Amino acid sequence: MHEMVTTMPDALEELAARAKSRAAALTSWGGPHVEGFIETDPQYNLAITQMQTGRWQEAARLIAILARRYPDSPDLHELRELLALHVSAEETWAEETLQPTRPARRLVRALLIANGVLLALAALALLALYSRLLPLPW
Repeated sequence: MHEMVTTMPDALEELAARAKSRAAALTSWGGPHVEGFIETDPQYNLAITQMQTGRWQEAARLIAILARRYPDSPDLHELRELLALHVSAEETWAEETLQPTRPARRLVRALLIANGVLLALAALALLALYSRLLPLPW
């Protein structure tokens, strides 16, 4: 078992390195594409590259193709999990950052009202101060 990886780029690098190592060992036995092994499939390496460069939809398309060819591949399963994690994180981030929550809207509204009240009080205080310093003739 491999050690736990903390970031997605590290996980993708690890998958790519494992695939390259296994592919090298496999191709030494049977040529450039050893049938039945995902590590020697060019689309597997392309899917990893697509994920590393942020082309998530293209990676998902390739992973779907690979899943039909290699339904029991643990490396493909790990790659699918990384893709799902990224997509989930991206959707969650977009929801949280693009749409302010109701409490945030209420807070902004309350702060605007409070600022208006403070400005009105400051204006009244200045008016009172000026009326003492410079009394009006009437």
